[in-house]
Amino acid sequence: MKAISATLKIGLIGLGLSLLFVRCGPKPIVEQKPAPQEETQRLPAEAQLDPKQIARAKFREGVEEVGRGNLAAARSAFEDALKSDPSLGEAHLELAKVLMRSGEFSLAADHFKSAAKLLPSREQEIRPLLYESLRKTGRLADLLAQVNGELARDPKNPYALYRKAVVLLELGQVAEAKRIARELIKSKNDFALAYAVLARCFWKEGNLTLAKITMETASKWDAKNSVILTDLGTLEYLLGYPEEARKLFVRAVNADKNNAYAHNNLGVLLLNEGREKDAASEFSEAIRLDATLAEAYLNRAEARRRMGEVDAALQDVLVAQKLNPRMPEVYLLLGILQETKGLNDLAKTNYQRYWSMAPSSARDERVLRWIQALEKSSGAKGGKQR
Repeated sequence: MKAISATLKIGLIGLGLSLLFVRCGPKPIVEQKPAPQEETQRLPAEAQLDPKQIARAKFREGVEEVGRGNLAAARSAFEDALKSDPSLGEAHLELAKVLMRSGEFSLAADHFKSAAKLLPSREQEIRPLLYESLRKTGRLADLLAQVNGELARDPKNPYALYRKAVVLLELGQVAEAKRIARELIKSKNDFALAYAVLARCFWKEGNLTLAKITMETASKWDAKNSVILTDLGTLEYLLGYPEEARKLFVRAVNADKNNAYAHNNLGVLLLNEGREKDAASEFSEAIRLDATLAEAYLNRAEARRRMGEVDAALQDVLVAQKLNPRMPEVYLLLGILQETKGLNDLAKTNYQRYWSMAPSSARDERVLRWIQALEKSSGAKGGKQR
């Protein structure tokens, strides 16, 4: 149901003063003034409302703007609502969602925190959003503190334990994450999540085969879990089985059409097959579902580059850079696109940045040769296609 916005027209409402003109023969027009009367002073409409009413009106306005896709206007309305009533939890929540879509994860996290405190009845809805915002902004210590707070209230909460294991994995504490996963399995709490966490531990350790076997066990316990299917498909892909990966990504999309990661990963397979247009479509769908997914922008940039859409590709890779400046591949593709446009100095800078962030693979050795070639041809015009 669409929320209805109440629009306040603000301004002074004045009393109209009628002037009576009487013409008597040749006499001039005489202005006849009415008998003196006390004029009613009216306050602006906004002043007649208390701050909470103003905040509610601005909140509804923000919801309407979100529905129209006007994120900047929605943000302004929600911020105005919070100026009038900082305790309006719904405004904190909706503002945080808008900020997430704009890539402002850290500020979004702060508003999700406020929303969680002000709307305790909606904690189950807000907490995953808060965790995602903290994860995307790299505030893992803060995220771990939030999860530990959850466990302090309920030490046996299996979902909180699962979330803690995932955070520990991102922090590189694989042994502790593995211990929690095995504890969950022993306690017979949600086998699917427990085995999925254990599989990710093996994955982190580089044992892809054992990770795949364990993820398959997780999938047996929950055959329609879209996240598990996506992870299993990714493992099949990494192990060199693209057809199996494709089937799993399709199943993941069918299980949850809003799974942006499944659309992105399916696009990667299509791109590897030379189906750039179809791949770009999958990446665009991933972006529509999650406008903060840097990988989807980066992959669509590569698809567009291969189709000769260099300027559009450059726009995508710059968005990816804004969303995740810690992703080395951003600078590799940025360098390739800049060299294609003849911007050799900028290309060299980005190749060097990529090299410094990921100097290990054979592909990186090739990048080093590109840097050396650009240094030799410094000042030359025109770029090379990669």
